[in-house]
Amino acid sequence: MKIVIIAVLAILVLAGGGFGALFATNNLNLIGLAGLFDEPEAVENDKIGAEEASYVAIDQVIVPVLQDGRVAFQVYLDIKLEVEDSLAGNRLRKGMPRIQDAIIVELITRPIISPDGSSNIDVLAIKSRVLKAVQRTAVGSKVSDVLITQALRGQ
Repeated sequence: MKIVIIAVLAILVLAGGGFGALFATNNLNLIGLAGLFDEPEAVENDKIGAEEASYVAIDQVIVPVLQDGRVAFQVYLDIKLEVEDSLAGNRLRKGMPRIQDAIIVELITRPIISPDGSSNIDVLAIKSRVLKAVQRTAVGSKVSDVLITQALRGQ
């Protein structure tokens, strides 16, 4: 009985090692498992008719949250702006320092936490305020949406 258990374990170890070698060398197609562990294709746009939309990334924005006259915590935001095409994106990038300034001023001057008294980040309000600030600053840039790709609370 011990020999059977040892033999089964040896077969499992060899099979696992073989599978690991195929995975490490990206040769899973040899056993019919090609594409099994591939990342799903990213959907660039989830809006119908927005096939040509382009996104302009903004450097990470760090917003201090004040409570009782001192910085209670900071919020780190990764923001992307949706524009109609890459040409509009290039025009927007040229004015990026002014856009970043407008965003930071907008987010620092008024609270970004939920008005219900909790310390939750009000992401929907941030999106709306950032969109208005960008549209005021970059007149004619046709920014259609603000995407917050990451919002982290730090100390």
